[in-house]
Amino acid sequence: MSDKWRYHKIDRKSAETYGAPSGELTYFLSTARESGGKVTVMDSYFPKGSGVPWHIHKMDEELFYITSGRYKIGVGNEEMELGVGEMAIAGIGVPRMFKALTDDAWMLVINAPAGPAEGFLRYMQGLNLRGPPGPEVFETCEKEFGVIFGKGDGSW
Repeated sequence: MSDKWRYHKIDRKSAETYGAPSGELTYFLSTARESGGKVTVMDSYFPKGSGVPWHIHKMDEELFYITSGRYKIGVGNEEMELGVGEMAIAGIGVPRMFKALTDDAWMLVINAPAGPAEGFLRYMQGLNLRGPPGPEVFETCEKEFGVIFGKGDGSW
């Protein structure tokens, strides 16, 4: 089938869904499969105080578009507070982090090209970690998905 005729409809009810014990929820609205490898779109909820620590993506760009609540977003050397309708973009190799500041914090996370970010999330969810990940997890994240934790300057 050519791209001309590719189409897809998905919502939270039919999306591939992941949750964490802390209450985080992620719905895959577009994956590599649906987009021909072009874009991953995740509709994500993070309870107040939760998020993802500083990390770098070696394979994909990442956009954070806030749809509800407020987030602290870090990109490069800057940290900012974003609310509804605001967006931050982190290019390949640019450090990024985010943390929910309110209980109603939803955002669209968009990665291009598609694939590495969704693989990373599926991998981490499959581990069912009860504590901090060990060095083998960080090695797999870098090797398989191009995700390096820390700011790339040796800080963690």
